[in-house]
Amino acid sequence: PIINKIKEMISHSSEDFRIYGSPSDLLRMYNSGVFDWIESAPTNLKMVVSPLNKTSEFPSKLDLGKIRVIPSNAENKCFIVNDAKEVLIFMRNANHPSREVFAWWSDSETLVDMMSTLFELSWEKGEKSY
Repeated sequence: PIINKIKEMISHSSEDFRIYGSPSDLLRMYNSGVFDWIESAPTNLKMVVSPLNKTSEFPSKLDLGKIRVIPSNAENKCFIVNDAKEVLIFMRNANHPSREVFAWWSDSETLVDMMSTLFELSWEKGEKSY
Protein backbone atom coordinates (compact mmCIF):
# COMPACT_ATOMS: atom_id res chain seq x y z
CA PRO A 1 0.00 0.00 0.00
CA ILE A 2 2.83 2.47 0.75
CA ILE A 3 4.53 1.96 -2.62
CA ASN A 4 1.15 2.36 -4.33
CA LYS A 5 0.62 5.66 -2.49
CA ILE A 6 4.08 6.85 -3.56
CA LYS A 7 3.26 5.88 -7.15
CA GLU A 8 0.00 7.85 -6.92
CA MET A 9 1.85 10.87 -5.51
CA ILE A 10 4.35 10.72 -8.37
CA SER A 11 1.58 10.51 -10.96
CA HIS A 12 0.09 13.74 -9.55
CA SER A 13 3.44 15.51 -9.20
CA SER A 14 4.19 18.40 -11.54
CA GLU A 15 6.83 20.50 -9.75
CA ASP A 16 8.95 19.00 -6.98
CA PHE A 17 9.22 15.56 -5.45
CA ARG A 18 11.40 15.61 -2.33
CA ILE A 19 12.59 12.60 -0.38
CA TYR A 20 14.35 12.68 2.99
CA GLY A 21 15.57 9.34 4.27
CA SER A 22 18.33 6.92 5.12
CA PRO A 23 20.32 4.93 2.54
CA SER A 24 18.17 1.89 3.45
CA ASP A 25 14.98 3.84 2.68
CA LEU A 26 16.30 5.00 -0.69
CA LEU A 27 17.53 1.52 -1.55
CA ARG A 28 14.10 0.07 -0.74
CA MET A 29 12.41 2.72 -2.93
CA TYR A 30 14.94 2.11 -5.70
CA ASN A 31 14.28 -1.64 -5.65
CA SER A 32 10.53 -0.98 -5.73
CA GLY A 33 10.80 1.05 -8.95
CA VAL A 34 10.01 4.42 -7.38
CA PHE A 35 12.88 6.21 -9.13
CA ASP A 36 11.86 4.78 -12.51
CA TRP A 37 8.40 6.32 -12.02
CA ILE A 38 9.92 9.64 -10.99
CA GLU A 39 12.18 9.64 -14.05
CA SER A 40 9.16 9.41 -16.34
CA ALA A 41 7.21 12.11 -14.44
CA PRO A 42 7.38 15.87 -15.17
CA THR A 43 8.80 16.63 -11.73
CA ASN A 44 12.07 17.77 -10.20
CA LEU A 45 13.55 15.23 -7.76
CA LYS A 46 15.64 16.23 -4.74
CA MET A 47 16.83 13.88 -2.01
CA VAL A 48 18.43 14.38 1.39
CA VAL A 49 20.18 11.31 2.74
CA SER A 50 21.10 10.93 6.38
CA PRO A 51 23.45 9.46 7.39
CA LEU A 52 25.58 8.34 4.47
CA ASN A 53 28.94 6.79 5.14
CA LYS A 54 31.39 4.81 3.06
CA THR A 55 29.81 1.50 4.01
CA SER A 56 26.29 2.56 2.95
CA GLU A 57 24.82 0.76 0.00
CA PHE A 58 23.60 3.30 -2.50
CA PRO A 59 22.12 3.00 -5.99
CA SER A 60 24.80 4.19 -8.39
CA LYS A 61 22.34 4.96 -11.19
CA LEU A 62 20.81 7.94 -9.36
CA ASP A 63 21.74 11.47 -10.42
CA LEU A 64 24.14 12.57 -7.68
CA GLY A 65 23.42 16.23 -8.41
CA LYS A 66 19.95 15.73 -6.95
CA ILE A 67 21.26 14.29 -3.69
CA ARG A 68 22.57 16.05 -0.58
CA VAL A 69 23.98 14.34 2.48
CA ILE A 70 23.70 15.52 6.05
CA PRO A 71 26.07 13.90 8.52
CA SER A 72 23.67 13.34 11.38
CA ASN A 73 22.27 10.38 13.20
CA ALA A 74 18.82 10.66 11.67
CA GLU A 75 18.51 7.24 10.10
CA ASN A 76 15.06 6.70 11.58
CA LYS A 77 13.55 9.72 9.78
CA CYS A 78 11.94 9.39 6.38
CA PHE A 79 9.37 11.52 4.59
CA ILE A 80 8.28 12.55 1.11
CA VAL A 81 6.91 15.96 0.12
CA ASN A 82 5.10 16.28 -3.20
CA ASP A 83 4.65 19.72 -4.83
CA ALA A 84 4.34 21.34 -1.37
CA LYS A 85 0.77 19.95 -1.36
CA GLU A 86 1.02 16.56 0.32
CA VAL A 87 3.37 14.62 2.55
CA LEU A 88 3.99 10.97 3.36
CA ILE A 89 5.66 10.52 6.75
CA PHE A 90 7.16 7.18 7.71
CA MET A 91 6.54 6.34 11.36
CA ARG A 92 8.58 3.15 10.88
CA ASN A 93 11.04 3.17 8.02
CA ALA A 94 13.46 0.63 6.53
CA ASN A 95 15.69 0.88 9.62
CA HIS A 96 12.99 -0.14 12.10
CA PRO A 97 13.93 -3.34 14.00
CA SER A 98 10.76 -5.14 12.91
CA ARG A 99 11.45 -4.26 9.23
CA GLU A 100 7.72 -3.50 8.96
CA VAL A 101 7.28 -0.11 7.33
CA PHE A 102 4.42 2.13 8.49
CA ALA A 103 3.59 5.55 7.05
CA TRP A 104 0.77 8.08 6.98
CA TRP A 105 -0.27 10.60 4.35
CA SER A 106 -1.55 14.13 4.83
CA ASP A 107 -2.46 17.15 2.78
CA SER A 108 -2.64 19.43 5.82
CA GLU A 109 -1.25 22.81 4.74
CA THR A 110 0.49 23.36 8.06
CA LEU A 111 2.12 19.92 8.14
CA VAL A 112 3.18 20.07 4.50
CA ASP A 113 4.66 23.54 5.01
CA MET A 114 6.56 22.37 8.10
CA MET A 115 7.99 19.29 6.36
CA SER A 116 8.87 21.36 3.27
CA THR A 117 10.76 23.79 5.48
CA LEU A 118 12.60 20.94 7.21
CA PHE A 119 13.56 19.52 3.84
CA GLU A 120 14.78 22.87 2.50
CA LEU A 121 16.86 23.57 5.61
CA SER A 122 18.38 20.08 5.39
CA TRP A 123 19.05 20.59 1.65
CA GLU A 124 20.85 23.88 2.31
CA LYS A 125 22.86 22.37 5.17
CA GLY A 126 23.67 19.22 3.22
CA GLU A 127 26.75 18.49 1.20
CA LYS A 128 26.91 17.12 -2.31
CA SER A 129 27.02 13.36 -2.13
CA TYR A 130 30.22 12.48 -4.02
